[in-house]
Amino acid sequence: MKSIDARLAQIRAEQDQNRKNLLVAEIVCEFFRRAGADPVIVGRSAVEFYTEGTYVSGDVDICFNRPRLPSPRERESVLSEVGRSLGVRNWDVAGVLVDLLGAVETCARTPFQEVGKLKLIQIEDLIAERILIATVPRYSEERWKVAKLLVAIALKKMVECDRGELERVANSAEYRVGSELNRLIDEIENESEDR
Repeated sequence: MKSIDARLAQIRAEQDQNRKNLLVAEIVCEFFRRAGADPVIVGRSAVEFYTEGTYVSGDVDICFNRPRLPSPRERESVLSEVGRSLGVRNWDVAGVLVDLLGAVETCARTPFQEVGKLKLIQIEDLIAERILIATVPRYSEERWKVAKLLVAIALKKMVECDRGELERVANSAEYRVGSELNRLIDEIENESEDR
């Protein structure tokens, strides 16, 4: 196995931002797992990894599955070998910004998905979250496209998605975006019929 210095040098030399973010996420998650924490990739980073780089976030967003959350001191200790602290929640690892966001928030009942060595938030929760931020407090075309991309890969079965669970999460009190989900599904299905 390569030394950590060799791995970081490989990341710095990497030209593909998606690949670079993936390699940084793997190292950071590996180090937190060694410390007994359970890191989960969330937010725009999860979108990036689910879409295999079709959408690139530019940073790595990590939460932790309870019950064990690393303290600020632990975060500093764990990541001191691989990066430069920008604060107790932000790190520069080989030129990639890493945000440590606290406890993972999810209402999906499906298990976290694994992509390679990474654990990602459930696609059902991520889709509902992306629809919510695309429509509240006002509609954002750019954010809608991200939600649409996720729904499309779920419908095409490019990722494992429980449709019933997706609908339950979207209609939950936490999100209340069920009608928007249906509108997205209709848009995608209409576009595929037009082709």
